[in-house]
Amino acid sequence: MERLYCAIDSGDVEAARALAERLQGTVGGVKLGAAFVMRNGLASVDAFTRLGLPVWLDLKLLEIPREAASLVRAASESRAALVTVHALGGRANRRGNGDGDRLV
Repeated sequence: MERLYCAIDSGDVEAARALAERLQGTVGGVKLGAAFVMRNGLASVDAFTRLGLPVWLDLKLLEIPREAASLVRAASESRAALVTVHALGGRANRRGNGDGDRLV
């Protein structure tokens, strides 16, 4: 990571996208939280990736390993650069679903 990511906590996609446009060239990417994704859907991430900004989905995933792996796969469809998975879930959570997928 060359630069800092900026947390965008607006629940409104257009306001958040306008801020991201103003930040282009000054930040390394944007961080969108779980509340943003729940309000606007995973497809809303496209508004930021189309700008060429890396997106960090700070979803704070703490789930059983199989579900954590499934959620990360779903989040990866948004072309997010990063997804937060809590280490508190233990080694099994970081290893994914047991089918050879590794989350970390």
